[in-house]
Amino acid sequence: LEVSVSIQTAEGQQISLPLNEDLLVAAFIGFCSWKKIMISRQATKSVMKTDQGKISFDITLQAAI
Repeated sequence: LEVSVSIQTAEGQQISLPLNEDLLVAAFIGFCSWKKIMISRQATKSVMKTDQGKISFDITLQAAI
């Protein structure tokens, strides 16, 4: 699985960046960290494309009790 995203630099330049499975998982983990969503460190993390063409993440979240 590889997804191409476009980002805009601080100078306004558009850059196309391909993200493979590892980079997609890393980006989602970074997003969860930014949103303060706890993620299990030991659990396996993966990403896949569903039959409907959507991206699905398999990541175990930690419950905050």
